[in-house]
Amino acid sequence: MHCTVNVDQFETTRYRQLTAALTLCAMPSLALRQALDALHRLQQQTDQLTAHHTRAAEAEAAAAAAAGEAAAWEARFMRERVVRRALHEQLQVLRGNIRVLVRVRPSLQLLPVLLARPSGAGALLRNPGTAVSCISFPLEGALAVVDAASGRAREFEFDAVFAPGATQQQARLLVAQHAQHPAS
Repeated sequence: MHCTVNVDQFETTRYRQLTAALTLCAMPSLALRQALDALHRLQQQTDQLTAHHTRAAEAEAAAAAAAGEAAAWEARFMRERVVRRALHEQLQVLRGNIRVLVRVRPSLQLLPVLLARPSGAGALLRNPGTAVSCISFPLEGALAVVDAASGRAREFEFDAVFAPGATQQQARLLVAQHAQHPAS
């Protein structure tokens, strides 16, 4: 029996050694598996970020193309507007050289605000109080009037439009220029 006990002790010791070895082997395997899982998650996140970056670059390219196209259309519009105005001028000469100049007078409430601004041009003019002008100047020679009831703007074109900040001298100079050179 003595021999059997030694075998049992030997087997128990060997079992403990093998269990310890397997535990040591299992621990790196578990850590390795966790590291591989973390690496796999990082790879997926990298792929997602790359896809987002690609979509963002495509969107930026599309926006740049749209901005370029918008600029081209705006340039065409301005060229056509110049041609149309030149043709309008020729027609006016043929009809008898009538010109329509508009001078928007400032209201007494807006006068202090306009005196502080260069030439008075711009979008809707606001007084520090409550007065708001219903007139704006979207383009040269154009005047837009906003209907207070509906909020709808109507645009009108003239040979020249003087904003509320324009001086009487500026208006006189343009009128004198056309009076001296009616074909210009």
